[in-house]
Amino acid sequence: MKYCSRFDSCSAPKCPLDPLIDSRSENDWDPKCGMAKSTRHRYWESMPEDLRKVLPFQGYFRAEYNRMEAARKR
Repeated sequence: MKYCSRFDSCSAPKCPLDPLIDSRSENDWDPKCGMAKSTRHRYWESMPEDLRKVLPFQGYFRAEYNRMEAARKR
């Protein structure tokens, strides 16, 4: 998550740039990541290759990534 420019000020419990995102929990009232999808993806592209492999959704949330993949297949 240190690759995110908002890391020090963000309080969202689930960050798409966090390799441990699947082990994190959140509640309905928790803040959400407000960074644009394209910006998160650019941060993902700037990460070292070994870290990029750990983040299978390329800086997107799982649902965002799945929607994009479904749209590509159409």
